Amino acid sequence: MAEESLVSMISSVDRAVGAAWARRRFPLLLGGDCPVLIGALAAGRAAFGDIGLLFVDGHEDAWPPKTSPTGEAADSELGLSLAFTKPTLPRELAAILLLVRPEATSVLGPRDADELLQFGVPSLRDSVWFRSGEELTGQIERDSAQGLDHVVAAAGHFWLHVDLDVLSTDAMSAVDYPQAGLSWGDLSEVTARALAHPACAGWSVVIYNPDLDADRSGAHAIVRYIDESIRA
Repeated sequence: MAEESLVSMISSVDRAVGAAWARRRFPLLLGGDCPVLIGALAAGRAAFGDIGLLFVDGHEDAWPPKTSPTGEAADSELGLSLAFTKPTLPRELAAILLLVRPEATSVLGPRDADELLQFGVPSLRDSVWFRSGEELTGQIERDSAQGLDHVVAAAGHFWLHVDLDVLSTDAMSAVDYPQAGLSWGDLSEVTARALAHPACAGWSVVIYNPDLDADRSGAHAIVRYIDESIRA
């Protein structure tokens, strides 16, 4: 869906992140949707030759685009970045893949295994370092440390990507896919650990639907989370 706009957005993010690094700034990328990650990883590959990824998300986001239930790139950005799907893509997008190696990727938090199984979509579990949302329960400190160690052992720099739908609906209701998930404290634990590591090159925070946040409590919680994570 909207492939030309997707390619244009990726190019714009790529340039903006690269420009931040050129000015010796740490890029914080705020996006309404997950595909901004593709532009960040493209910038990372150009700047460093190789970049790892700590991917914190309530979904695996590796649907083959042609079978995505919505047609949105947000269903597919990790699968695209790993080049697990390529032949049917727009030429400009296919030309930049692969952006991150599976062995330099850690995934924390997905809870969509049943849906993927129902539609016959292969899970990333056997291709990358992986902990589901259910597996993280009570183990967030240990597993976030292990996931981070895996990434930094494989790549000299890594990108931290946080999709806020990794949170439980009780913690954050202003997302389009309500479900069980992490607490703000859990997410802050993962985030602070990653940001404190000298190999962390940038951070994306995505997914917020203001139409589901009439009193803006969700917006305030997001700002507080970002502020506290930076200060930690």
